[in-house]
Amino acid sequence: MADGLRFREDDGYGVVSLADPVEVHVDDWALALQAALATPIDLDEAPFASWVLARLAAVSTGLAAPTRAPVDIVDDAVYVLDWVVSIEDEAVAKVQIQGGMIGVGLLGVQDRDLGGRLVDALTGVLAARPHEVAPISLRSRDPDWAEAPDDYRPRPDERAANVFGWDGARYLGADNVVPR
Repeated sequence: MADGLRFREDDGYGVVSLADPVEVHVDDWALALQAALATPIDLDEAPFASWVLARLAAVSTGLAAPTRAPVDIVDDAVYVLDWVVSIEDEAVAKVQIQGGMIGVGLLGVQDRDLGGRLVDALTGVLAARPHEVAPISLRSRDPDWAEAPDDYRPRPDERAANVFGWDGARYLGADNVVPR
C-alpha cells in the first residue's frame, strides 16, 4: 500500500510471529484521519467509518466483503477488518480496524522497528486521495439490541442491522441504530 508496507486481509485467526512485538492501539483513529484530510468528506449524516471502509475498498486488492456473513454479530455493531502487514513477504504486523457509529479504531501488534511507520503509512494512503472510494457494504448487529431495544434509536427490531460503506452514490449508515 505505502512505504514498502503490503496489506493483506486476514480472517482474524492467522498467527503472525514477530521478533520484537509491540502493541498498536489507536482508539480514535478517525481523528488522525480527519486531521490528515485536505478537505472534509461530505458524509451527509453517514458515519465517518463508512468513508474509511469505502476508502479501504478502493486501495486494497480484494477486500473480501462479498464473502462475509450477511450480518456480523459484534458488540457495538461495528465492522471488523483484520490485516497482516508485510515488507518483502515478511510479516511485520497484524492489525484490526474497527469502525462504527462512534468512530474508527486501529489495534494490533507490530515489530518494534516499525515505530510510527505503520499508522502513518495507513493514514497517509487513505488521506492521499480521499474521493477515490469503491462500493462496499458491511452490515453488523449488536447482540444487546434484543435485550434493551428501548435504549436505542431508532428502536431496533429482530431484523435491524447497521450498514457501513458506499453504494456508488452515497455513504451508508445515516439511519443506523445508536444509543439514546
